[in-house]
Amino acid sequence: MDINILIFLIVLIKILKFIYNLLRKIYIKIRFYNYIYKNDIETECVICLDMINLNDNVYITECGHRYHLNCIIPWFKEQLTCPLCRFQIIL
Repeated sequence: MDINILIFLIVLIKILKFIYNLLRKIYIKIRFYNYIYKNDIETECVICLDMINLNDNVYITECGHRYHLNCIIPWFKEQLTCPLCRFQIIL
């Protein structure tokens, strides 16, 4: 195999991985908007252990658990489960 073709294929794979990761991040952010609410009860975020105050922007999972938006986004980048009950999140 020609070395130029090999280099081209390596670069192409890196570009495709970059585009995939970028599109995944965009998709996750768009999908989040369906579950963002103004908090109506005081509760604790189990990720950062701080209180979720009234009227804070929260993400409510399909299983009903509430998290700070800034806490749950990095969590979902690593794993797509509820941090509390491990319910599988489908994005």
